[in-house]
Amino acid sequence: MEKTKQKAQLHNRGHNYGILIIGALFYGISLAFGRQAEAFGEVRLQDPSVLLQTALAAVAAGFILLFSWNMLERLNDKSWNAVERQRREKGETAGRFISPKICFLILWILYFIVFLGVYPGFFVYDAHDELLEMITRNFSNQHPPVHVLGLGIVIQGIHKVTGNYNLAIAVYLLLQMTAAAAFFTWLIAEFRKSERRAWCCWLLLLYFGIFPVHVMYVLCSVKDGIFAAFLAGTVVMLRRVADLYGDYGNFGSSDIRTSDEKKAEDECAEEQAQKNARIRDEVLLILFASVMMLYRNNGVYAFLVFAAMLVMIFTWKTCRRRMPVKTLLRAFLVLAAPVILYSAVNRGIRSVIRISEVGHREMLAVPIQQMARIYAFDKDSLTAEEQEKLEKYIPADALERYRPKCVDPVKIDFQESEYLKDPAAFYRLYLQLGKEHPSAYLNSWVMTSYGIWYPWTVIDGYKGNSVFTYTYGDSSYFGYETEVPGTRTSFIPVIDRFYRWLSLDPSIQKIPVLHLAFSPGFIVWIYLLCAGYLFYTKNSRNGLPYLLPVLVWMTFLLGPMSLVRYVYYLWILVPLIAADILRGRKITGTVFRRKAQIPVRRTLPERHRTEHVRTALDTPGSRD
Repeated sequence: MEKTKQKAQLHNRGHNYGILIIGALFYGISLAFGRQAEAFGEVRLQDPSVLLQTALAAVAAGFILLFSWNMLERLNDKSWNAVERQRREKGETAGRFISPKICFLILWILYFIVFLGVYPGFFVYDAHDELLEMITRNFSNQHPPVHVLGLGIVIQGIHKVTGNYNLAIAVYLLLQMTAAAAFFTWLIAEFRKSERRAWCCWLLLLYFGIFPVHVMYVLCSVKDGIFAAFLAGTVVMLRRVADLYGDYGNFGSSDIRTSDEKKAEDECAEEQAQKNARIRDEVLLILFASVMMLYRNNGVYAFLVFAAMLVMIFTWKTCRRRMPVKTLLRAFLVLAAPVILYSAVNRGIRSVIRISEVGHREMLAVPIQQMARIYAFDKDSLTAEEQEKLEKYIPADALERYRPKCVDPVKIDFQESEYLKDPAAFYRLYLQLGKEHPSAYLNSWVMTSYGIWYPWTVIDGYKGNSVFTYTYGDSSYFGYETEVPGTRTSFIPVIDRFYRWLSLDPSIQKIPVLHLAFSPGFIVWIYLLCAGYLFYTKNSRNGLPYLLPVLVWMTFLLGPMSLVRYVYYLWILVPLIAADILRGRKITGTVFRRKAQIPVRRTLPERHRTEHVRTALDTPGSRD
C-alpha cells in the first residue's frame, strides 16, 4: 500500500516537457554544428542540408532524451528507491567502508606516486607569469590576486631558504596535492553520509585517485583546479541546505511542519540540532562561494545570476504566502554574504598592493575574434573606411595572425587606448560588420567554443604555439610541462611519458568510445543530461544547486578558446548529480535527513501526522 502511494506521488508531479524541447534543441544543434565545424572549419548555413540535419538530430535527440529520462524514472520507482528506503527505515548500513583518515592516505599516496613521476609537478598555464608578478611586485588583474599571492609567497619563501626553485615548486604543489586529497576525502564522506553503498564509495575513491584528468589538475599549479574544488563545494552545500529544509520554498526555515510535529521533534531535541546544522551549512556555503569567486571572475558572473534567480523564486513564493518574509530576508542575506565577502577581500588586497588593469581585451575576446575572422577570410568585402577603423583597434599584423580556435594571437595587440577614446565607435563598427557578415560572426564563435559542447573533436587550440620546452602539435589537451624557473626531473620516467602522451598526442582523443571519458564536450553532455532529468521530473529542489555549474559553463562559451581546464569541475560533479538521480531523493513531501532516517510526509492526513512522527522517532535506529 505504501509503495503504491509513493509511486502515485511521483507520477502526480508530471513532467516538464519544456525542458525536453530545450534539451532536444541543444543536442541537435550541438551535434549538427559541431560535426560541420570539425569537418569543414565552419558551419555552412547556406547549405539547406545543414538545417535538415539539425532538425533530424534534434528530433532524434528528443526521442533519446524521453526514453532515457523515463527509463531513469522507472529505475528509481521499481528498484533502487525501494531498496534504499527499506535500508534507511531499518537503520542498516550498505557495506563497510574505510575511515576518512585511511581514505585520505590512499588518495595522497596515489597522487604522490604520480608526483614523483612528473617532479616537481605541472607548473604551467601562466605559472611563470604569475611568479614573475610576485618577484617584480608588478601585479595585474589578468590573474586572480589571491592565486598569485598564494603561489608567489610559498615559492619565493621556500626559494629564499633553499635557493632551489624546483624544490620550491614541489613544496607548493605538495601542499596543493594534500589539500586536494583532503577535499576529495570530504566529498567521499559526504557521499557516505547520504548512505550510498560501500562499493559506490570505493569506485568514487578510485575515480578521484587514479583517473588522469583529476591527477593532472591536482598536480597542476593552474587556478582552475582550486576553482573547481570550491565550485563543487558550493554545490554540495546547496544540496545540504536542500536536504535539511526539504525544498527551496523553505530555504533556511523549518516551518513546513505542523505544530504537533514540531512539538514531537522538540521532545527529542531535534529542532536545536537542525538550527545548528542550518547555521553551519550556511556559513560553509558562504565560504565556499566567496573563495570560488576569488579564483575566477566566471564564478562571480555565474553566482550573481544564480543568486538573482533564487531571490526571484523566493520572492514569488513569499508573494503567494508559501514562504515567510523572515525566511526570504534570511535567504537574501545568505546569498548576498559571499558577494560582500568577495568584494571585501578584493578591496583589502588592493589596499595593500597595487594592481594594474589589463584593459578590456579579455571581455572583448569574442568581438575581437569575430572581426578578425572577417579580415582573414573576407577582407575584400571590407571598405577602405571599415578596414582603416578595424586596424585602428587591431593592428594589421595582429589580424593576420588569426587562428580559428584561439583568440590569444589577435587579442594580445588590441589597442586599449584607441578603444577608450570612443567605446561607442568600436561597438558601432562591430555591429555594422556583424550585420554585413552574420555567418562569419557565428562561425567565429563556434570555432572557439565547440570543443566544450561537441564530444567528437580534438582539443588543439594551441597548435603551433611554442612554449618553454616544446611546440604544440596536433593536441593541446593539457599543458604538461614545468615552466621556468622549474625543470622536469622525473623519478619514474614511465609515468612522465604517459602524461606527456596523454597531453600532447592526439591518439587518445581519437580512440573510439574510450576518448569520450576524456572529452570535455562529452562530460558537458552527460552533466546536462542529468541536470535536465531533475528538471524534467519537476525535481527543482535537487536540480537548482546544479544550475550554478551550468551558468559557469555558459560564461566559458564566450571565452577565448576551448580547453579541458575550463570544464574540469564537471568531472568532479558528474558522480554527485548521478547519485542524486539514482538515490531516490524526489518523493513528494519527503525530507530525507542525513543524520536520521525519518521521512516526514506532509501528504499524510492531519489526524495521522502526530502519531506517525512519534512512531518514527521512537523506532530503533531512527537516531544516530
